[in-house]
Amino acid sequence: MSILGFSASDIVNILQLGISGVAFVFLAMSYTLLRKEQEREQEPRDKMLSSIRHFSILSFVFAILVAGIGIYDNKTQVSDSIPVLCQDALDRAEVLSATKSDHNLDTLHELLTNTISSCK
Repeated sequence: MSILGFSASDIVNILQLGISGVAFVFLAMSYTLLRKEQEREQEPRDKMLSSIRHFSILSFVFAILVAGIGIYDNKTQVSDSIPVLCQDALDRAEVLSATKSDHNLDTLHELLTNTISSCK
């Protein structure tokens, strides 16, 4: 059985991707509906074109929603990936390393050691 040129197992695999899979299937369905309507021998039906337009807009909204969720999720993961103590240690190390003339090898080693221990 073929749906939109994909096998049923392909569709199931695509839908397992979540809302991004649904958005893809909706966009593919919009394209297929529009292509079928254009292939008709008679004039395209206005009511059908209107329905396809609404379906395409909904599909596009889903695609934008997927992109927005992806961007938000990436920003959230980046900000959550560094613990607060580690971030504090990195900030402190950045401030201390700005004064290069005040450091020797021992103080830089101690700065790195303290930063690494805070980030474990």
